Amino acid sequence: MKYDEFLNRVRERAGTKNERETLIAIESTLKTLGERLTDKEAAHLAGQLPPDIGRFLTVVDTNKSFDLETFYENVARRELIDQPISREHARAVLAVVEETVSPGELRDALAQLPDEFLDLFTFGSDWRKLESR
Repeated sequence: MKYDEFLNRVRERAGTKNERETLIAIESTLKTLGERLTDKEAAHLAGQLPPDIGRFLTVVDTNKSFDLETFYENVARRELIDQPISREHARAVLAVVEETVSPGELRDALAQLPDEFLDLFTFGSDWRKLESR
């Protein structure tokens, strides 16, 4: 997927107003996700995204441990918005990530996250939906 297509899909899903707001949502979500993954996994996941998008996964300190609620708080803090909106943005960004990367790479990334993080993805806890992609 190309950069513009990624941005447009996130904008449609998140309901952001413009490219700048969309990019802030993408950056905030991916930096926060990148903090939760190992360096290696963040780099692998980034490698399947458009370069100007994937770089957000690898410009942070990685391998931190935090729960889903803290994930949402960190995204909201980075976006400088209220948490309910940041939840929608994070889910929109990760839905497009889910559409972009291979199922195997997504499984590898998810293996590093607690089960509660499955709430971020469109397949939820139903791994069969991921397998059928």
